[in-house]
Amino acid sequence: LGSKFSFLCSVAFLFFALEEISWGQRIFQIESPEFFVQNNFQSEINLHNFFNPILGTIYILLNLILVCYLTWFQQIKFFTKFYNFSGVRDFIKVSNKFGLWIFPAFLIFMNFNPGGEFIEEQWAFFGFIFSSIILKDYLFREKKKITT
Repeated sequence: LGSKFSFLCSVAFLFFALEEISWGQRIFQIESPEFFVQNNFQSEINLHNFFNPILGTIYILLNLILVCYLTWFQQIKFFTKFYNFSGVRDFIKVSNKFGLWIFPAFLIFMNFNPGGEFIEEQWAFFGFIFSSIILKDYLFREKKKITT
């Protein structure tokens, strides 16, 4: 959408995706260095599996903050300036249109069963869907600009 916020979201989802595939470790059949074998909970080349004991708490807090961000934080005067950035407005517009706030609300409870791996997979899926919606919206606006 031509905004820094949209670009940052894209970079965050790309980093998340690369972390989830352990930076291509299985794809390229790369052996884990000894440091990762000894210290990483899944012995993979990624950062997030160093923190497995606290990831459950982080997932709950992150999803709760996202639900608040996509819903009632919009009503709090303290956050008004943040919501006025163009990229944030676009993100909120897409969220309101498609009810994206329900996704992190659902994942708050999924932390308990089936757990963190399920949440990671769902966030990757969400990133794909969200990126597709943003791209579709962008292409539709560009097409509309060309025809008018």
